[in-house]
Amino acid sequence: MDIDTNAEEENSRRVQVRFITKLKPPLKVAPTSIAIPSNLTRLGLSSLVNNLIQATTPDWNPQPFDFLIDGELVRMSLDNFLLAKAISAEKILEIEYIKAYPTFVLSSLAGYALGSLKFRRRW
Repeated sequence: MDIDTNAEEENSRRVQVRFITKLKPPLKVAPTSIAIPSNLTRLGLSSLVNNLIQATTPDWNPQPFDFLIDGELVRMSLDNFLLAKAISAEKILEIEYIKAYPTFVLSSLAGYALGSLKFRRRW
């Protein structure tokens, strides 16, 4: 990390989180709460989860993850997400992580799903 990123993290408030997942081991991390900078985005959260996995699985190859809070994808910093959704940062946040899929895959799946729908006209 560069100096500017470290300075940003130091100036950011911290939130208590617990990472959860439905993924199988070795993708599971310990369900303990940790304090993290609230300015982390998906990339920072993904890096953090990969580091936690690597701590128990030394030969782990990092991979991208997506994150959900209350069933909703987090596509901005934690600070902005909590503010937008009026979620208190005073409690321990449960953040679910799932394997990330490239956007183009999700887009093509959505197109496929919509393309397979049949519409009926009701009179």
